[in-house]
Amino acid sequence: MEICHITLTAERKSRLPLFPDGAAYLEALRRLGAVCQGRLALFALIAEHLHLISPVPRAAGGRLSQAVSVTLRPIVATPLAPSFPTMVESRDHVRSLLRYLLLQALKHGMPGHPALWIGSCLPDLLGARVIEGLSLCVRRVLPDYNDGKALAIVGLRGTGLPVPDKSTLRAAGASRLRLAAAAAFGVDPLLAGNGPAAIKARRAVAQIADRVGIHPRETSAALGRSPFTTWRLRRPTLDHAELAVVARRVMLEQLVAEALTARPVATDLAS
Repeated sequence: MEICHITLTAERKSRLPLFPDGAAYLEALRRLGAVCQGRLALFALIAEHLHLISPVPRAAGGRLSQAVSVTLRPIVATPLAPSFPTMVESRDHVRSLLRYLLLQALKHGMPGHPALWIGSCLPDLLGARVIEGLSLCVRRVLPDYNDGKALAIVGLRGTGLPVPDKSTLRAAGASRLRLAAAAAFGVDPLLAGNGPAAIKARRAVAQIADRVGIHPRETSAALGRSPFTTWRLRRPTLDHAELAVVARRVMLEQLVAEALTARPVATDLAS
């Protein structure tokens, strides 16, 4: 199987950040999904560059690189330099790229824990984020991939990311559920707007809160919606898999909080 590593960077004369804020990163992720449509195995969006790993031949990788450049052009803060895909030579090379990409946020000093960096593909790998088209085909390029190894790379324990129990979700509260839903569906933290992802995020918060016993008034306040609107959002319209994405995001954030309490992120993780 041929595997391409595509690197897109800001023009060398500028080297300014491509995406100035979280909203720009989210829009970039949505645009990546629309163009790549399941053809990505791994990715990382960091400061003035991005990495894409795709199981396609060199020629197809060149076309994919061009398509990504075109779709990102209207939203990047500085022009992109021409890109020439390189070929991934072996499975060991893929393993090294998995580590390299998951630690990009740490290497480049991005804020927060690398597991929660908005431009990291870790949440997508773990089932803690769902953006249309960004369903990663990591096992096509790394058949022995498992979530435990990915968690270990960023300094977290566990063999995977299970759906937390009701007591954990209830203790999280409606406001944390709202933030988790925003991250899980790739939308504004306030869940504003009437796009499909924002609507799903609001429904997920209301339905999870209802299932785990969070008081409707708390949920209404967190969503910034009237009690009647919140009651309507509680109707079971989302399937288990969509609700599980938000619940796993809560679990991922809890693992990070526990790790930071036990020991701050080591500065040598990126070595």
